[in-house]
Amino acid sequence: FASDAALKSIGGSAFSYCENLRSVVIPAGVETLGGGAFYSSGVTSVEFAQGSVEENLLSYVRAHRETTFYVFFPPYSLLYWANEARNGEFETRLAQKELLMRALIGAENVRLFDFQTHDVWVRDYGLYYDLIHYTSPVNDAMATAMAQSTCLIDDASQISAQIDALRQAVYALFDAS
Repeated sequence: FASDAALKSIGGSAFSYCENLRSVVIPAGVETLGGGAFYSSGVTSVEFAQGSVEENLLSYVRAHRETTFYVFFPPYSLLYWANEARNGEFETRLAQKELLMRALIGAENVRLFDFQTHDVWVRDYGLYYDLIHYTSPVNDAMATAMAQSTCLIDDASQISAQIDALRQAVYALFDAS
Protein backbone atom coordinates (compact mmCIF):
# COMPACT_ATOMS: atom_id res chain seq x y z
CA PHE A 1 0.00 0.00 0.00
CA ALA A 2 1.12 3.55 -0.56
CA SER A 3 2.01 5.35 2.68
CA ASP A 4 -0.72 7.94 1.99
CA ALA A 5 -3.40 5.41 1.02
CA ALA A 6 -6.95 6.50 1.89
CA LEU A 7 -7.93 2.91 2.65
CA LYS A 8 -10.36 2.56 5.58
CA SER A 9 -11.03 -1.19 5.59
CA ILE A 10 -9.36 -4.40 4.48
CA GLY A 11 -11.92 -7.08 3.84
CA GLY A 12 -12.01 -10.61 5.10
CA SER A 13 -9.82 -13.03 3.15
CA ALA A 14 -8.21 -10.08 1.31
CA PHE A 15 -4.81 -11.78 1.15
CA SER A 16 -5.94 -15.38 1.57
CA TYR A 17 -3.86 -17.83 -0.39
CA CYS A 18 -1.40 -15.14 -1.52
CA GLU A 19 1.41 -17.58 -0.90
CA ASN A 20 4.17 -15.37 -2.30
CA LEU A 21 3.22 -12.36 -0.19
CA ARG A 22 5.64 -12.12 2.76
CA SER A 23 5.21 -8.67 4.29
CA VAL A 24 2.40 -6.12 4.58
CA VAL A 25 2.33 -2.58 5.97
CA ILE A 26 -1.21 -1.55 6.88
CA PRO A 27 -1.78 2.20 6.25
CA ALA A 28 -2.62 4.51 9.16
CA GLY A 29 -6.21 5.15 8.02
CA VAL A 30 -7.28 1.50 8.18
CA GLU A 31 -9.94 1.11 10.84
CA THR A 32 -11.00 -2.49 10.29
CA LEU A 33 -9.20 -5.64 9.25
CA GLY A 34 -11.53 -8.41 8.19
CA GLY A 35 -11.35 -11.93 9.54
CA GLY A 36 -9.10 -14.35 7.72
CA ALA A 37 -7.34 -11.51 5.91
CA PHE A 38 -4.09 -13.48 5.88
CA TYR A 39 -5.47 -17.01 5.95
CA SER A 40 -3.14 -19.51 4.23
CA SER A 41 -0.97 -16.71 2.92
CA GLY A 42 2.81 -16.50 2.99
CA VAL A 43 2.70 -13.41 5.22
CA THR A 44 5.19 -13.58 8.04
CA SER A 45 5.36 -9.85 8.85
CA VAL A 46 2.53 -7.37 9.32
CA GLU A 47 3.26 -3.81 10.35
CA PHE A 48 0.70 -1.18 11.22
CA ALA A 49 1.42 2.45 10.40
CA GLN A 50 1.82 4.60 13.49
CA GLY A 51 -0.82 7.17 12.50
CA SER A 52 -3.93 5.41 13.76
CA VAL A 53 -2.40 4.69 17.15
CA GLU A 54 -1.23 8.29 17.38
CA GLU A 55 -4.61 9.70 16.39
CA ASN A 56 -6.84 7.44 18.43
CA LEU A 57 -4.82 6.61 21.52
CA LEU A 58 -1.62 8.51 22.17
CA SER A 59 -3.13 11.93 21.58
CA TYR A 60 -5.71 11.16 24.28
CA VAL A 61 -3.08 9.85 26.71
CA ARG A 62 -0.99 13.01 26.22
CA ALA A 63 -4.01 15.28 26.58
CA HIS A 64 -4.74 13.78 30.00
CA ARG A 65 -1.35 13.66 31.68
CA GLU A 66 -3.01 14.00 35.07
CA THR A 67 -4.59 10.57 34.60
CA THR A 68 -2.82 7.26 35.04
CA PHE A 69 -4.05 4.79 32.43
CA TYR A 70 -3.91 1.10 33.29
CA VAL A 71 -3.69 -0.76 30.00
CA PHE A 72 -3.61 -4.53 30.03
CA PHE A 73 -3.60 -7.41 27.62
CA PRO A 74 -5.94 -10.00 29.13
CA PRO A 75 -5.10 -13.69 29.37
CA TYR A 76 -6.72 -15.55 26.49
CA SER A 77 -6.42 -19.31 26.58
CA LEU A 78 -3.69 -20.87 24.46
CA LEU A 79 -6.49 -22.58 22.54
CA TYR A 80 -7.70 -19.16 21.39
CA TRP A 81 -4.24 -18.31 20.12
CA ALA A 82 -3.88 -21.72 18.47
CA ASN A 83 -7.17 -21.08 16.68
CA GLU A 84 -5.88 -17.70 15.52
CA ALA A 85 -2.72 -19.41 14.20
CA ARG A 86 -4.77 -22.07 12.41
CA ASN A 87 -6.85 -19.31 10.78
CA GLY A 88 -3.77 -17.35 9.70
CA GLU A 89 -4.43 -14.45 12.08
CA PHE A 90 -1.92 -15.08 14.86
CA GLU A 91 1.01 -13.11 13.47
CA THR A 92 -1.32 -10.20 12.68
CA ARG A 93 -2.56 -10.17 16.28
CA LEU A 94 1.02 -10.26 17.55
CA ALA A 95 1.96 -7.37 15.28
CA GLN A 96 -1.00 -5.33 16.57
CA LYS A 97 -0.05 -6.11 20.15
CA GLU A 98 3.59 -5.19 19.61
CA LEU A 99 2.64 -1.91 17.91
CA LEU A 100 0.44 -0.91 20.83
CA MET A 101 2.96 -1.96 23.45
CA ARG A 102 5.79 -0.04 21.80
CA ALA A 103 3.60 3.02 21.42
CA LEU A 104 2.54 2.99 25.07
CA ILE A 105 5.79 1.99 26.79
CA GLY A 106 7.18 5.52 26.67
CA ALA A 107 4.11 7.28 28.09
CA GLU A 108 4.76 8.36 31.66
CA ASN A 109 1.09 8.14 32.62
CA VAL A 110 0.51 4.61 31.32
CA ARG A 111 1.00 1.44 33.33
CA LEU A 112 1.15 -1.44 30.87
CA PHE A 113 0.44 -5.03 31.90
CA ASP A 114 0.59 -8.24 29.89
CA PHE A 115 -1.18 -11.33 31.19
CA GLN A 116 -1.18 -13.24 27.91
CA THR A 117 1.84 -15.33 28.85
CA HIS A 118 0.80 -15.99 32.45
CA ASP A 119 1.43 -19.70 32.19
CA VAL A 120 -1.06 -20.90 34.80
CA TRP A 121 -3.95 -18.80 33.51
CA VAL A 122 -3.53 -19.43 29.78
CA ARG A 123 -3.10 -23.21 30.14
CA ASP A 124 -5.85 -23.94 32.66
CA TYR A 125 -8.88 -24.16 30.38
CA GLY A 126 -11.13 -24.62 33.41
CA LEU A 127 -10.63 -20.89 34.09
CA TYR A 128 -12.55 -19.97 30.92
CA TYR A 129 -16.18 -19.90 29.89
CA ASP A 130 -14.99 -20.14 26.29
CA LEU A 131 -11.67 -19.48 24.55
CA ILE A 132 -11.29 -15.87 25.73
CA HIS A 133 -13.77 -15.15 28.54
CA TYR A 134 -12.11 -15.92 31.84
CA THR A 135 -13.78 -16.48 35.20
CA SER A 136 -14.00 -14.01 38.06
CA PRO A 137 -11.04 -15.53 39.99
CA VAL A 138 -8.79 -14.60 37.05
CA ASN A 139 -10.23 -11.11 37.03
CA ASP A 140 -9.57 -10.78 40.77
CA ALA A 141 -6.04 -12.11 40.34
CA MET A 142 -5.35 -9.58 37.56
CA ALA A 143 -6.54 -6.72 39.78
CA THR A 144 -4.22 -7.94 42.54
CA ALA A 145 -1.35 -8.31 40.06
CA MET A 146 -1.84 -4.74 38.85
CA ALA A 147 -1.92 -3.42 42.40
CA GLN A 148 1.34 -5.28 43.11
CA SER A 149 2.89 -4.38 39.71
CA THR A 150 3.16 -8.05 38.76
CA CYS A 151 3.25 -8.58 34.99
CA LEU A 152 4.11 -4.88 34.54
CA ILE A 153 5.84 -4.06 31.28
CA ASP A 154 8.04 -1.08 32.05
CA ASP A 155 10.97 -1.62 29.73
CA ALA A 156 10.98 -1.90 25.94
CA SER A 157 13.17 -5.00 26.10
CA GLN A 158 10.32 -6.87 27.78
CA ILE A 159 8.07 -6.42 24.76
CA SER A 160 10.01 -8.71 22.43
CA ALA A 161 10.35 -11.26 25.22
CA GLN A 162 6.57 -11.27 25.81
CA ILE A 163 5.79 -11.58 22.10
CA ASP A 164 8.34 -14.37 21.66
CA ALA A 165 7.07 -16.25 24.73
CA LEU A 166 3.50 -16.20 23.41
CA ARG A 167 4.63 -17.24 19.94
CA GLN A 168 6.65 -20.17 21.37
CA ALA A 169 3.82 -21.33 23.64
CA VAL A 170 1.34 -21.36 20.76
CA TYR A 171 3.57 -23.06 18.21
CA ALA A 172 4.57 -25.64 20.84
CA LEU A 173 0.92 -26.76 20.86
CA PHE A 174 1.25 -27.65 17.18
CA ASP A 175 4.57 -29.43 17.76
CA ALA A 176 2.98 -31.53 20.51
CA SER A 177 0.15 -32.78 18.32
